[in-house]
Amino acid sequence: MADLEKNLIHDTVVPSTTLVGAENYLVDDTGAKTTSRSQMAKGIVYEGFGANLASDVVISGEMEAYVDGTVAAISIGDPLTPDGADSSNGRSTVDGVFTKATVGTDHVKATALEAATTITKIRVRMPA
Repeated sequence: MADLEKNLIHDTVVPSTTLVGAENYLVDDTGAKTTSRSQMAKGIVYEGFGANLASDVVISGEMEAYVDGTVAAISIGDPLTPDGADSSNGRSTVDGVFTKATVGTDHVKATALEAATTITKIRVRMPA
């Protein structure tokens, strides 16, 4: 993954549930995967560990993250917002992903550096 990473700033979260296997998914301050577009995100899981153990989260820089391009096609340069499968305010079928943001309406957390029309990993940039 090192070739796809640039200027990373790391932090940690201590989730009540496991983040093993959750690398490249988006989490909130509690370490839970984001579930809706109204949710504030902490960052992208870099290295996840078990419940109640500190996991490494990237809060700024360029790296790969999961996106859902089926909600709305994502183009290079598009603003991205946290999203998930919450029934009341989520637009995705998967928790912990970015979707294309509506500027002025959604919380913008990142910018797409690649295009996507499916649920996949792409390179994103999160500002400091």
